[in-house]
Amino acid sequence: MLKALLKKQITELNKSFLQNKKTGELRSKKSAVGIITMFALLMCFIAFAFVGIGELLMASLHPVGLDWLYFFIMLLMSIMLGAFGSVFNTYTSLFKAGDNDLLFSMPIKPGMIITVRLVGVYLMGLMYCLPVAIPAVGVYWFRVGATLLTVLLPLLSIVLMSFFILVLSIVVGYVVAILSTKIKNKTFVSVFCSVAFLALYYFAYFKANALIQTIAANPDYYGKKIKASTFFLYNLANGACGNVGSFFISFALTAAVFVIVVAVLCRSFMSIASKSGSVKSKSAKQAKIKTSSLKSALLKKELKRFSTSTTYMMNCGLGLIIMPVVAILAFIKQDFLGGMMTEISAESQYFSNMMILAPASAICMICTLNGISSPSISLEGKNLWVLQSLPVSEKSVLEAKVNVHVLLNSIPAVISTAIMCVAFGLDILNIVLSCCLVWMYIWFDARLGLILNLKHCDFEWTNEVVPVKQGMSVLFNMLIGMVISIAMLAISSLALTVLNSAVYMAIFALIFILLNLIEMCWLNKKGVEIFKSL
Repeated sequence: MLKALLKKQITELNKSFLQNKKTGELRSKKSAVGIITMFALLMCFIAFAFVGIGELLMASLHPVGLDWLYFFIMLLMSIMLGAFGSVFNTYTSLFKAGDNDLLFSMPIKPGMIITVRLVGVYLMGLMYCLPVAIPAVGVYWFRVGATLLTVLLPLLSIVLMSFFILVLSIVVGYVVAILSTKIKNKTFVSVFCSVAFLALYYFAYFKANALIQTIAANPDYYGKKIKASTFFLYNLANGACGNVGSFFISFALTAAVFVIVVAVLCRSFMSIASKSGSVKSKSAKQAKIKTSSLKSALLKKELKRFSTSTTYMMNCGLGLIIMPVVAILAFIKQDFLGGMMTEISAESQYFSNMMILAPASAICMICTLNGISSPSISLEGKNLWVLQSLPVSEKSVLEAKVNVHVLLNSIPAVISTAIMCVAFGLDILNIVLSCCLVWMYIWFDARLGLILNLKHCDFEWTNEVVPVKQGMSVLFNMLIGMVISIAMLAISSLALTVLNSAVYMAIFALIFILLNLIEMCWLNKKGVEIFKSL
């Protein structure tokens, strides 16, 4: 039974590579190999970037005998990347997977279910940390040479690190699960915890970047401080570069913490995974029932779908938080931006022209992260028939999915654009046109995401992570949006040498209006036909 469950879990993780999500059929061998090759090339590109970082660190640390400090920095970056890749999915994957009820109803021991779920979380974290860990070990081998200890211990240290990432993921997922059973609004608890972790992650990331530069400048002094204050990570790093005693210390600590965490998880897994939350009895009260229009009802339904899914909100709504943060930072640092723009203007007219479009282009790129419409049809899952059987037109259903995307993005995007334009010192006309340009782009992006989801929909999923994070429509929508945002900025460097900035932005706004009309016509005709046939 365990073998069958593990096979099922691994198949779900690799589903996007092996199965056509729209038809549910297996991909051809050529198609599967092509997709796997593209993903492998992306991982290789990331790994290649860390090869350069490893070479720089090893060149400065190896000559002074601080190989452990090299591994400390590289393993720390690997842990951060691995935790970032797996921690946001742990709560959903462990406690709220779509097939939990089915598995609970079968004669399967809870231990097997927990094991299978943990394998999925472990593999996700491992996938994200290896593009850093493997280059780190490769650079070390190239510099030091290959012996039994230098080959074996670094590889075993990577295994230990991957289990440490798993422990971090379990702890965060467990905390979110406990809070969600105590507080009524589970979704916002999950989102709050995830955003808090994300803020701490990026804070640590930027601090780590500055720390690396500081350590490289004075490795002896900071090496002693790190050795005294980070017991586990020091022993893990020291074990990776050949110290057998340090390796066994880190192994014992990891094993002990892992056993404790898993034991706590096993004792409370079933109660948390099967609990819907506390329910308090309330006395009945008479109240007037308010009716709403058809459009309003469909819009509320889409808003509720978004606001009740942690996975959906975190993966397709994170930009709603990033936009105002970026705008406020730009406003606070407007003196620095003003000085930078003065220097750029003195050096190159082309880059000076790009600065005029920078606020609108930056906000459009962040809006691309908010692909609320791009998985919206796939998220209906096996309940799509309910939506299709309602006495509403298919056109109204599709419009509601577009409208909720626009509604959630427009207000923060327009306000953030205006704040950034002020920080960049633009005049009132350029501020108004920048806001209009961003608003038109949001309408275009909303319809584009819906079109892509109609063409690449997936209803065969047991975890919302699949359509939201691994869906082809989400990926294509993000890539197209980024290309357009960058192109809009890049073309301005040449176009603004012959055009007024207001004219340039007005032209792009008109282009988006035209594209919106084309998308609208497609959705009203071809899109409605596809939706009927799903």
